[in-house]
Amino acid sequence: AAPPEDIKIVKTIVDVELNTENDTIEVMYRSTVSNNGGQAAVYTVEDTLSVSDSLTVTSVVNNVEHEAGTEGDTDGDIGAPTAQQFNDGMVTLVEDETLQPGKNEAWTFTLAFSLDADTITVASADCVDDDDENGKTGFANDVDVLVDNQLVDEDDACDPIPLEPMIEILKQINDGDDFVDADDANSAPIRKY
Repeated sequence: AAPPEDIKIVKTIVDVELNTENDTIEVMYRSTVSNNGGQAAVYTVEDTLSVSDSLTVTSVVNNVEHEAGTEGDTDGDIGAPTAQQFNDGMVTLVEDETLQPGKNEAWTFTLAFSLDADTITVASADCVDDDDENGKTGFANDVDVLVDNQLVDEDDACDPIPLEPMIEILKQINDGDDFVDADDANSAPIRKY
């Protein structure tokens, strides 16, 4: 008889992008499932955000999508969790998905987060899991894969929240009567009066 199924999961953060149109940060997550065993398996993927308390999911930019790997077919029930469900806790990405031996496939979704600038700290942004933040930091995300309702593997991923200040400098020159904007701060003329 062939060896039993051997289901593994890997969590990655694909992209973190600032959306200046609506002042959100969009994050794309991927969960890759592989079957390294000798028999097909039917699995479920459960996902839990462990992001900083300064972040709130405001919208689901791209809902859960199947990403073909060496397995191109999908037969499971693909979840469509809402922003509120992501904020509340564990969500199901896919349920009762069949994966043949030696195959892999992935599940992706993209979330938009708002950031509370008044509560963010370096500790809650840096992806260092410490007691001060109750394990919630950065864009952290935990994922579990279950077979027959039993946890068989888990993984997590985290990208830090970018805390670079966004400073805009406008150089002005006093022409004797009023202040005039300099188009290029480096080439603005120096005037003496």
